[in-house]
Amino acid sequence: MLGATVKKCYDYYKDGFVLTHEQINFLIIGNVVGFIVALIAIKSFIGFLSKNGFKLFGYYRIIVGIALLLIHFFIQKLDVI
Repeated sequence: MLGATVKKCYDYYKDGFVLTHEQINFLIIGNVVGFIVALIAIKSFIGFLSKNGFKLFGYYRIIVGIALLLIHFFIQKLDVI
């Protein structure tokens, strides 16, 4: 995430845009918060898998996959962003 942020900032700089001090602070805070949330999510997911295994996760993925396919083909075409 940090690498993507640095590359995007470099691309903006190359195009002639300059980030303000406030924008840089928001980027730093956003990256720190994102890192902490990612650590909590990974720790929680590993704990869940240790207790329950992959079986429930596999069923969840199959159900979500089927739901997305039904939405894509019968309700509204989904686009990849």
